Formats: sequence, structure tokens, C-alpha cells
Amino acid sequence: MFYNGNSLDFIPILLNEFIIKRTKEILRGEHVSDLLIWEILGIGTILTSIISAISQLRSELARVNKTLNKIALLIGVPDEVTEDVTEELLSHIAEGKKIKAIKRYRMVTGHGLKESKEYVDSLTKEIT
Repeated sequence: MFYNGNSLDFIPILLNEFIIKRTKEILRGEHVSDLLIWEILGIGTILTSIISAISQLRSELARVNKTLNKIALLIGVPDEVTEDVTEELLSHIAEGKKIKAIKRYRMVTGHGLKESKEYVDSLTKEIT
């Protein structure tokens, strides 16, 4: 097991090792007791905590992203999408190739699927 100290990647590894070890013990008939239930509940609690932390981090990241976009607009950072790309996206949308437009937007900007779909949807609303 390797841990670089920069993330929580080691937690799933530890849990996986623990689960494998316990499963082997149970299959051999060793250590089968009420503690198994408590161990499973403990693992569930840990996983719930991890999921909650990830959700909070996503919310914080979205907030920071919105703030950075506002700052970029205030200081005049140019938009990632040029007029040529916008025309190309509009052409794909008009031809009914929305997925191709989303892929092109992702390639140009490096944005994720959700952001790309939202952008293409906003262009679609402008057309109609």
C-alpha cells in the first residue's frame, strides 16, 4: 500500500484490505461473532462520512468556480469560446447533432460533461 499524504485515497484501500481479511476469516469459520455486525456498521459510518465530505468539497468547488468566473469577467479575461467555435456549435445544434456540439465544446474548453451540456443547452435556447 502506498500513501503519498496528499489525498484520502488510502481509505478505500484500507477498507478493501480489511474486508478481504474478514471475508477470508469468515469463510474459514474463524472469528464469527456479533462483532461482525459492529464492524459492518463502522465501515458504513466511515463510507457515509467520506461521501458527505466529497459532497461538501463539490459544493465548495462550485462556489469557488463561480467566484473565479466573476473575477475573470471583472478583470477582462477573454472567453474560452471564440466566435468561430460558437458558430460551429450553433451549426451542429441546427443540424440536430447536439452530442457532437457537446463533445466539441468539451474538447475546446476542457470542461466536464455537465458544464458542456449546460452550455450547449443555453445555445439551443438562444436559437429557439
